[in-house]
Amino acid sequence: MNRAILTTKNDFVDQINEKLIQEFLGTPFDYLSRDKCLDNSQQAILEDFMNSHTPNGFPPHRLTLKENAPIMLLRNIDPPEGLCNGTRLLCKSLKHNIIDAVISSGEFAGKQLSAALFKREKMESNLVNFTELQPLMDNWTAIVQVIEKQKVQVSRNGKRYQKLVFVDSQGQTAQALIYAGDIMFFRKYFEPYRRYYVSNARIQNVLPRYSTYPNECSWTIDNSTLVQEIDEVDPPLIPNVFNFANYNSVYQHIDTTDEIDLIGIAIHVHSKAIRGGTPTRDIILKDHTSHPMVLTLWGEHESEEGQDIADMIHTQPVVAALRVRVTSYHTMHLSTKYSSSILINPPIQQATGLRNWCSQNQEEITHFIAERTYTDRLKLLPIPDDDRVITISDLTAVAEA
Repeated sequence: MNRAILTTKNDFVDQINEKLIQEFLGTPFDYLSRDKCLDNSQQAILEDFMNSHTPNGFPPHRLTLKENAPIMLLRNIDPPEGLCNGTRLLCKSLKHNIIDAVISSGEFAGKQLSAALFKREKMESNLVNFTELQPLMDNWTAIVQVIEKQKVQVSRNGKRYQKLVFVDSQGQTAQALIYAGDIMFFRKYFEPYRRYYVSNARIQNVLPRYSTYPNECSWTIDNSTLVQEIDEVDPPLIPNVFNFANYNSVYQHIDTTDEIDLIGIAIHVHSKAIRGGTPTRDIILKDHTSHPMVLTLWGEHESEEGQDIADMIHTQPVVAALRVRVTSYHTMHLSTKYSSSILINPPIQQATGLRNWCSQNQEEITHFIAERTYTDRLKLLPIPDDDRVITISDLTAVAEA
């Protein structure tokens, strides 16, 4: 640690550091800077330009580290304790927002330092519920639980965006949007069902025709938003914000523009198929009713959630399909859209009830799978409720009248 490489330009330093870090063993961690324009209207235009510059005394926009990599402080943090500009350290543990390091040389060699990119204590001092948030509000922190992390989409004007759906402990929901380069910045965050501290996202009210759930507000998460995962083994149950359809009423939505939510136990997974150049996979769902349901996953839903379900089908996972269409293709089945979400084993009360039902009726489910009833799509049509059945004599009477 008492040797150094001298170069004539800072650009050469960055190139050498990038090459040397690749030689270290272990998993690389990327830390991205949060460059922000004073004029918010110029952010989208100038952000890439700002990210391309590394002024003197600043780390690069993308700082890649590995365990045991040497680093140097660029600011005076606590000089009496040896934490000053030029102090050399070795990385010992790397997390999304924390770097654990130890001073490698000098009078304070061996002293440990835990450098948080932002302090959780400060975030916890400004906690609010979703209902307290207002547009243009700042200096706030909310605890969010992720319900959905949708696929990255492209808007009509060609802008990439990703939609998230959050819920708080009171059962209030909020949509969040991440745009363009910020999608990569937050790629390791917002895992489904996990909880996070989120500070200072931009808040807007959602128009009713665009809302996913009642009384929603929309957040825009960018590189000025602070996010930290809450360290917990198992997240709490998600409050009841879903309105799942009854299996016996699904037929009412056939070939309409309606989007429904459905939940069930996955009892069988068909092999991957290709339809019109798009990968698809059929999942057989079942609940306490006598008729199962066919859910067809398309595109990325097949390659991601479909493969995950196939890998764990022996455990009979609970699957919640959100915003799916009911079509008459091959009799009747559910079909995903790009905006659909597939939740696997969600921590919700309905999933707990389904698991209990499944364990108590395992013999019936095993018999159903052995008979392969799901291969005959005609047998998958649910029987309508008695009050919806009209006899021929009733129809004749109406016609004669």
